[in-house]
Amino acid sequence: MTKKAVLITGAAKRIGKAMALALAALGYDIAVHYNRSREAAEALCEDLQTRGVQAQAFQADLALPETAVSLMQKVFTAYPYLTALINNASVFQTSSLGENTPAQWERDMPAIAKRGALLIWWMRP
Repeated sequence: MTKKAVLITGAAKRIGKAMALALAALGYDIAVHYNRSREAAEALCEDLQTRGVQAQAFQADLALPETAVSLMQKVFTAYPYLTALINNASVFQTSSLGENTPAQWERDMPAIAKRGALLIWWMRP
C-alpha cells in the first residue's frame, strides 16, 4: 500500500480538526499545522496516532513568508511522500463580521492569500 500524507494548515481546531480526523480514517498520515493552538494540535496528533496513522504538529505563523518556507521544509522532511495540501489556516477574529473594519481586512487578507499560494507552489511536482 502506498503511503499518503496531507498537510492541513489551521488543523488544530474546528474545520481543520474535522478534516484531519476524516482523512485519517481514509489512511492519510497528517501534518497538523498550527500557529498559537499548540495544546490542541498536540492533543489532535495523539488522537490521530491512536487511529493508526502518523501525525506530527508543526508550528508556523503563516503571516510571515519565511515561516511558510520553513514549514514546508520541515513537513517534507517528516513526510517525503506528502501528496496533498489543505489551505485551511485563517486569521481567527473574535469580533463579529460587523465589528471588523476595512483596515483589518486589508491587513489580514493579503497575508492569507500569499501564504496559501506559496504553500501551493511548494506542492508542485
